[in-house]
Amino acid sequence: SPYKYVHDRIRAVVEREDAVAKYGPNAVIVKMDDSSFNQQTITPHVRAIGDITIEDILTGSHPFGVTHEESLPTGVRKMEPFAVSGFFDDAASIGPDVIFNQAILTPATLTRTFEVTYGGGKKTSVETFINKFTRTPVTDSLTGYSAALQPTGTITET
Repeated sequence: SPYKYVHDRIRAVVEREDAVAKYGPNAVIVKMDDSSFNQQTITPHVRAIGDITIEDILTGSHPFGVTHEESLPTGVRKMEPFAVSGFFDDAASIGPDVIFNQAILTPATLTRTFEVTYGGGKKTSVETFINKFTRTPVTDSLTGYSAALQPTGTITET
């Protein structure tokens, strides 16, 4: 019957969508090196991560006399700067004040590894410079923080 056909098609689509992995905030794990360069899980102190954007660098390759732009890949990739934010905590041994602010107070030329696991084992890892640390007191809320991270070097995706 036509109803059975429609029912079977809908069921096939639903089963196919159920097979696609979807992850929520409870699956995210965030890690960052501390000042001794030991990787610490800072997930409880992170409420938001800016866009993780990886870009292939292109160069213009259009010659004179054309009316359209052409590009070629350079073979270089980069990751855009991003921010990590949450509620400020200066008491925790692996909280934002210890992990991010101490690096700003004692600037170093050494990078720190940032790693985020999105769920199901998919990870992005990159060396970063902690560029900026901001505390944001707000009425009727908890004081927040934001750390601006500048990725540098090889981006590892697993």
